[in-house]
Amino acid sequence: MTSFSRKSNLIVLVGLLMLMLTACGSSSEGDPDVDGDGISGGCSTDADCMVSTTNRICGSAGTCINQGLCGTDADCKGWYGSAWSCGASGVCENDGTSPDGDDNHPDGDDNIPDGDDPVEGCTDFTGLYDGEFVCGGTETIDTYVVVDYNTCSIIILYGEEEMTGEVHGDNITTNSGKNCTGSGTWGDSIHLSCTDGCEIDLTWKVSSGEGNISTRPTELRFGAVALSGTAQQDTYITNNGDGDLTIRQIFFTPETSDEFTLGNPQDWELPITLQSTMDRQLWVVLSVAVEEAKEGMLVIISDAANSPVLRIRLSSQVKEVPRIGVDPSALDFGTSPPGYDNLKYFLVRNVGGATARVTGVDITDSQDGAFALAPAPEMPMDIEARGSEPVQVNCKPIEGTHTPGTTLVGRADVTWLNKDDQEETVGLDLLCRVVDQSPACLDISPLDGSVGWMGLGELPGPGIKYGYSQIAAAETRQVTIKNCGDLPLEVNNMVWNEFGTLPLFTQRAFYETPGQLQNYTLQRGQSVYLDITFTPQQEGALYAAQMNLLSNAETWSWLPADYTPLPDAPPLSETVVAVGFSGTGARRGIEVLPSKLDFGLITLECCSRPENLSVYNIGDLALEITGINIGAGSDTLFDLLGLPTSYPTNLGGPGNPQSLSFQVKFCPSHEGPHEGRVEIVSNDNEDQMFVVPLHGEGTLLSHQIDEFDQITHPMVDVLWDVDCSGSMGDEQDRLADNFEVFIDEAISWNADLHLAVIAADIVDSQYCGRFQGSPSVLANRGPGALTDAQIKDKFVDRIHLGTSCDGGQEAALEAAHLALSEPLISNENAGFLREDAKLSIVFVSDEADQSVADVPFFIDFFRSLKGMRNVNMIEIYAIVGDKNSGCQLGSGDNASTADPGPRYIEVADACNVNEDEHFMSICEASYQPVYDTMAENLFALKIQFFLSRLADPDTLVVTVDGTVRTDYEYDENSNSIIFDESSPPDPGSHIVAEYDTVCLR
Repeated sequence: MTSFSRKSNLIVLVGLLMLMLTACGSSSEGDPDVDGDGISGGCSTDADCMVSTTNRICGSAGTCINQGLCGTDADCKGWYGSAWSCGASGVCENDGTSPDGDDNHPDGDDNIPDGDDPVEGCTDFTGLYDGEFVCGGTETIDTYVVVDYNTCSIIILYGEEEMTGEVHGDNITTNSGKNCTGSGTWGDSIHLSCTDGCEIDLTWKVSSGEGNISTRPTELRFGAVALSGTAQQDTYITNNGDGDLTIRQIFFTPETSDEFTLGNPQDWELPITLQSTMDRQLWVVLSVAVEEAKEGMLVIISDAANSPVLRIRLSSQVKEVPRIGVDPSALDFGTSPPGYDNLKYFLVRNVGGATARVTGVDITDSQDGAFALAPAPEMPMDIEARGSEPVQVNCKPIEGTHTPGTTLVGRADVTWLNKDDQEETVGLDLLCRVVDQSPACLDISPLDGSVGWMGLGELPGPGIKYGYSQIAAAETRQVTIKNCGDLPLEVNNMVWNEFGTLPLFTQRAFYETPGQLQNYTLQRGQSVYLDITFTPQQEGALYAAQMNLLSNAETWSWLPADYTPLPDAPPLSETVVAVGFSGTGARRGIEVLPSKLDFGLITLECCSRPENLSVYNIGDLALEITGINIGAGSDTLFDLLGLPTSYPTNLGGPGNPQSLSFQVKFCPSHEGPHEGRVEIVSNDNEDQMFVVPLHGEGTLLSHQIDEFDQITHPMVDVLWDVDCSGSMGDEQDRLADNFEVFIDEAISWNADLHLAVIAADIVDSQYCGRFQGSPSVLANRGPGALTDAQIKDKFVDRIHLGTSCDGGQEAALEAAHLALSEPLISNENAGFLREDAKLSIVFVSDEADQSVADVPFFIDFFRSLKGMRNVNMIEIYAIVGDKNSGCQLGSGDNASTADPGPRYIEVADACNVNEDEHFMSICEASYQPVYDTMAENLFALKIQFFLSRLADPDTLVVTVDGTVRTDYEYDENSNSIIFDESSPPDPGSHIVAEYDTVCLR
């Protein structure tokens, strides 16, 4: 009895193997094998050998004919591709592509069992072992181990039992039969410990058999097989040894597709013995039920001295064939009155993988002329794989032939040639309901409606709600006006109703394309399209507008079916139609910090430290990140780490984070500068692709000398960011009162100052991060320098911004971001920031910050201005309300109060490394302590010097004016040397740091 159960993935074959001596036989010179195919006897020409079961070639062993389906190598190459010629048969010279990874056939080398190098990812333990099973007793059993090198699965056969599992490197885990774990070495031993208490030791063993096994071919490639097709391949199992060969088991590995089966099970009954030089034929059949490439493995267990476990790889390709379908499967024309064209189309789709030839498209049932092709497509029509062609059909009922109220059901058929050049037909039904002519009908879409007067209530009916839209960015959407009746539709008197515009007393934010507001006559089914563009100018503002029109329509498509007009109401053909538009100004903003990365000098074959890039959404709208990659044309030595696992990645909006971070690394392989860029693609309307420039330089040198000069004039850039709403008059006075002390302190330190003032208002266009006054930057040195007295006077003038700012969005954090970033920092605010100067920002507000972006963004942004690791180069001060409860100065009618300012305080705390207090209550009577702290921290001599390359601290030698100094610390995070505050290098002194660089991999 024959069984092919895959439950245990073991196939026991039953039946005697009949010797296939009628096939070509092997011989040497003078042997009867005159055809030279290496198989003894039987045929002398190709024609003799090409029987229906084998299709072997006598004189040309190794050509594609061995695969069936084609007659020459040229035919086979066209059918299978270039890889499926001689090498496919497995009987010609191996080309190094054998599945075991070496240049030897599994049965033809001097190694046992098959000479393969272990496949990357798992050790190939395949072979015969002495198995010692300690399970309450000890039993020694011949054990066969099979590893499928395609999947790293393992089968362990011992006696009548088996275990299956996986191999990871040298580690083995079984989960069927017994649950065991362990490891081993190929050609030596394996040890497994099982959950049932068993210990298994497997020791490599050489088979004691006298036969040698080989197969011809060594791999069965089934070529490209079409869906529902069947292909058969055969191999000869031969005993090449001097003694008998006993075959004990033949089975497929568990991962082998069920579509592979044995083609001649009746010829096998196991165990079976082959005498020396005897061979037998084994067929494998592939019946394709799923259109995909197949891989598998057939295993032969025997007592062969060379390969007791022999594996035959099985594989197939998807045969790309033409296949025609239609879309939709039925074409519904809806209603059609007699005499009117009603045109619709269907697609003839080639859903196959090869070019299809369509030989005919015909209306096979026209319903007495109601259906017709319009026009008939030219034949034949070739359609590429996955392509399609439209076919237009007209339903035009004939007056007196087709009665209103009836449904016509016609038929269209498409004829095409399959892979065998035989005609096949696919068709679709044509449905059309005959009706009487209907009056003009007005259809307007979309039907979003609009905001009612003063933002109260909703106006039902046609219109567009744009929702939140990017300020200053034009967003165009389309209004469609269609005639949904049969008789002509007249549309006229299209005008904007300026009384319906919001905000009041402002210019309308909605506009049509010029020339579109005119009178139209639309025939049945015709449409006209109005392009309406919305351009909001103010963030948070609600905008609305209304367009009016008249028509002769007797029905409106958006009215309910049971609509009944009010008594004495005019007919719809005399009623004004209002089309509403509404939207809110908002902001979607992508920001990436830092805005550029310079890795400096990196030794060849070493890598930089991974540098962080953070992507933020600093706007009101949700932001979709759809891709992050190294840009085209960039040097390949830059690499991205920690990218999102899938796209799009959403930032902002309900339940989404505001930011994401990843890293960039630079690993040069040759000298010289290298340039690249990171491209971040999003749905930000203002910037479809955010680009972060990358720079690095490769060098052979691993020893570095950095030189610095101590400042003689402390360089400080100070930005005051002041709330100018109605409650800030007294606070601005107190800022002005104490400023003179700050300037005097700067004079005593011989400081080099840049001062600027901005307002916390980001709504009014005269502010929005723009430096106030002229000149906008107050400087005491360089071109345009002012005297100390002039600086005092002009600062007092600027700091009195007044109390008439809009105040609608007091957002000092965002105002500073705007002031210190593009485009302002290179235009109106140019000349303020200096690379070598310390930066200080002073926030002054009696209200909470209302910036949209999260606090972490502002922390990163301000720190990025001086380099993320250069923390001693920036100081931020917050003169605001107490963090939790706010504050109050004075009492009664003269009292002034301030709301808590937690966001300002959080930013100040994060952007200052010293322990000085950087927060002061805005309710204090004097701001003198803040100015004193600023002067002390900003005007002192530099104590921190940043190294150009990552240093090995054990090799670091620091000299000041030629004298070695040891009173410093090396800070690995910032890669800098930091002198003691009590003994900084003297003004103008020369500092040299010499060191070996660290090589990161």
